[in-house]
Amino acid sequence: MKYLVAIIFSIAIVLASFLLGNAYIKRAQPVGVISVTGSGSENFTSDLIVWEGQFISVFPVLKQAYENLNSDKETVRNYLVEKGIPSENIVFNSVQTNEQRDNQYQNGNYVGSTFKAYELIQSVKIESANVELIESVSREITELLNKGVQFNSTPPRYYYTKIADL
Repeated sequence: MKYLVAIIFSIAIVLASFLLGNAYIKRAQPVGVISVTGSGSENFTSDLIVWEGQFISVFPVLKQAYENLNSDKETVRNYLVEKGIPSENIVFNSVQTNEQRDNQYQNGNYVGSTFKAYELIQSVKIESANVELIESVSREITELLNKGVQFNSTPPRYYYTKIADL
């Protein structure tokens, strides 16, 4: 009986060691990670493009600044749709509101600040598989300046979604 308990206890220790060792090894190799030994290269074409930009409205009255921003938002949306971008690919993010202030100095010492205007910023994000179209529109976006919209664009980011298949 004494030996039977020792044998069961020994088997339990070996089994527990095996399970913990396996768990540790699998934790160090997460799913979806590509590991490469050596060197290789492959040419491929991006199949997803993400492009972002933002437009700004500055006005001393918050309500008027927001109305101007909404007008600019519709101008941006219409421009992008006219260029062939589907409206479901256009995502407008929430509005950021900042107060612009002028710092006041007296004899070189800071004495406070006075309110100047509200600055409202809204960003737009476009994610699409039509890489050529979005790339073309991103290069022509300065046309919005002619429509009175101050639009700041970031360079597009290109992705390849089937990298694991390579």
